[in-house]
Amino acid sequence: MLVVRCRFSVAATHQALINILLKLEAARWQGSLYLVCNEKGWALATHLRKRFSTLTLYIIDDRIAVADAAYLLAKEPRRVRSLDCCLTGLEFNVLDLMLTGLPVRHIAIVTRMSEKQVSTHKCNALKKLNANNLLQLLL
Repeated sequence: MLVVRCRFSVAATHQALINILLKLEAARWQGSLYLVCNEKGWALATHLRKRFSTLTLYIIDDRIAVADAAYLLAKEPRRVRSLDCCLTGLEFNVLDLMLTGLPVRHIAIVTRMSEKQVSTHKCNALKKLNANNLLQLLL
């Protein structure tokens, strides 16, 4: 079991974590990886889980201390948020662009989708992340 504390948002690039995942994947690591992060990190962690499908990735709320993670995982696994709600690539891209401040109309132009499609991908992603709006992802 490996526990990594992450403080990242959807828009941020964290090459160090990606390098760790690449090394684990190359070594065909069979353990579980727990990402301890805030709500902003759920979308990126979901994307990473999809990209690194050979690894077992879970996310833990960052309000739980890293030192307590192993104990809590052994005693109360229901507190671990599984990333079964994987975002599609389009959902991730739409959220990523929205969090940079682009309005729906501009995202539609950039992605060559209709505004309705962009809104649908946004709504689907927010549902999967248990968020009512983009502000909840940023807090």
